[in-house]
Amino acid sequence: MNYPPLIDAEFDELVLSTQVPVIIYLTTARCPISKISRREFRAVAVELQHRVAIFEVDALSEKVLVSRLGVRAVPTLMLFVAGTESAALLGFYHRDELRIRLWSIIPDRA
Repeated sequence: MNYPPLIDAEFDELVLSTQVPVIIYLTTARCPISKISRREFRAVAVELQHRVAIFEVDALSEKVLVSRLGVRAVPTLMLFVAGTESAALLGFYHRDELRIRLWSIIPDRA
């Protein structure tokens, strides 16, 4: 499943101004690790989509947002809760590890 893209102009409204937890997955189409990671992320994200809002960011086309978030490498996954960054996962994770990590950091009330 593809998730909606997030652009800098929508960040405040869709991420900072919501009480729903938000996952932002930053990647690029050119990065071989990102291609593999994207498959793993999407496999786990299906299980989470009823608890959180999920957006994908193309780090090459959204350089302003990437800079604003302080992201230095892809793939990067960020969790925002009540408009505040609550966790970040950097690099590749196999879906089983990613599932464990995400379920441990997403608030129960989500």
